[in-house]
Amino acid sequence: MRGYHVCLVALITFAALAAATPAMAQDPPLNRTPLELALHKEVRVITKDGTSRNGRLIGMTPEQIVVVGGGHRYEIPMKDVLRVDRRAPSVSVRKSTLIGLGVGLGFGTVLLATGGCTEDAGTFAFECIAYHGGIGAGAGALTALIMNHYRGSRIIFRADGKREFRLAPVVSRRFAGFSGTIRW
Repeated sequence: MRGYHVCLVALITFAALAAATPAMAQDPPLNRTPLELALHKEVRVITKDGTSRNGRLIGMTPEQIVVVGGGHRYEIPMKDVLRVDRRAPSVSVRKSTLIGLGVGLGFGTVLLATGGCTEDAGTFAFECIAYHGGIGAGAGALTALIMNHYRGSRIIFRADGKREFRLAPVVSRRFAGFSGTIRW
């Protein structure tokens, strides 16, 4: 029996080392800018005149940036670009609704099994489980909608490229303090 355990440990060790060797042999990633890494991702391009274009970044050259969104293709010269933000990926409302439904059905089933639903009729058992499933589905859908509405973004390109730290005093009748801006 002891020999079996030794062979098993040796086999697991060999498998771990064999799997790690191909991973170490891969080439390192290319040194690319955040703007190049955002290709085919959802971005917002803000131009110097204040207009904003939302869409998928499909191409870029040193002279222009190409964004497709809302059924239009925008070719924006780089000299007109003030800032490019990469938007966080959206959350699937359908998947969130199904996850909420599953959690609600599971909670309703556990509640029924532990005596949380007091009626003994078979139709009431179905109603108890379906009621909690509906609440879970609604909570999942609402969570996804709220997350999509407030999803964040990250600045990946700024025309001036300057780093800045500003600190300004703020004084009013009720309070005094400082207001700061950090641009990195």
